[in-house]
This record gives sequence, C-alpha cells and structure tokens, in this order.
Amino acid sequence: GGDPNDANNTASDPTTITAPASGGDLTLTKTFNQGVVMIGQLITFTLRVTNIGDSPTSGSVTVTEAPPRGLTITALSGTGWTCIVATQTCLRPDVLAPGASYPDIMVTARIEPSASGTLSNRAVVSGGGDSNPGNSSGVSPITLPPLPVPALPLSFAIGLMSALLATALWALRARTS
Repeated sequence: GGDPNDANNTASDPTTITAPASGGDLTLTKTFNQGVVMIGQLITFTLRVTNIGDSPTSGSVTVTEAPPRGLTITALSGTGWTCIVATQTCLRPDVLAPGASYPDIMVTARIEPSASGTLSNRAVVSGGGDSNPGNSSGVSPITLPPLPVPALPLSFAIGLMSALLATALWALRARTS
C-alpha cells in the first residue's frame, strides 16, 4: 500500500492471565440496586458466593454481615442456607464446585434515624477451605440524601422579619433618646 516503513506496522496489547488459585477460592459479591433511600426505609442487598479456585470447596461455608452503625439487619435468607439474624450469619455445609456459585442470599436491613452520609455495608465469606481469604469480602455503599431543610410559610417569614425590624428600630430609638 505504499508504506515506506514496514518496521512500525505492528502493535501489541499484552493481557495477563492469572491461573485460578490452587484449591477452593471463595469470593463474595454484594449488590444494592434501590436508588434513592430514606431514613426508616427497609432496603435489600443480594450476596453471591462464587468459587473461583481450581478445586471444590471443603467444609462449611459461613457468610457474615458486618453492617455499619445506622443500619440494622432485619432478615437473611437464601435457598440451602441456614441463616440466623441474631448473629448476622448464613451457613451451608455442601461443596461448591470450581466456577460455580451458591444460590444468592437476600439481606434486608433498616436505615436507622441515626444514619447519615454514606454507609458502607460489608459482608465476608469464610470457611470452605478458602485458599485466598484476601478476596472474600464485598462492600456495598449506600448514600443517604441530606435531610431537607423545612421551609417556613411566607406569612410566618414576613411576620418574623417585621418583628425583628420593629425590635431593631425600638433599640435604635432607645439608644438615641
């Protein structure tokens, strides 16, 4: 095609492929898709435990919720899971094959009146012979909108301004007398 320099006609885009961890490697994904939330509202998270290792898991698997202050767990459930709200945990004894996921856990929580700003709700999966616990938690932030500032009725605001002005005029007259 008339290219005078054949030496610069190549490109590369290296991709690093990491082999799966030896043994079972449990990861936890936590999702929250409810949009705008308010104080007092019940909200739902979805937790998914996946084995990204090269071997099946061994032994019991435990998922533990670790909600921040201002968020109270009210319900936990999932097919095949034994969930206990009081301890904020879900357990299961069965093996998870490589590349597979357990059925999702649904977590319901209430946003308490003390909550404000961004709440980072965290959950952790453990057990199952997990060979890499460094990737075994999931976090789902919830950002609360600022509390609305109540608007005063116009008639009240005008009355208040009039009272303040009258007080200021009275104080000014008292000083000049």
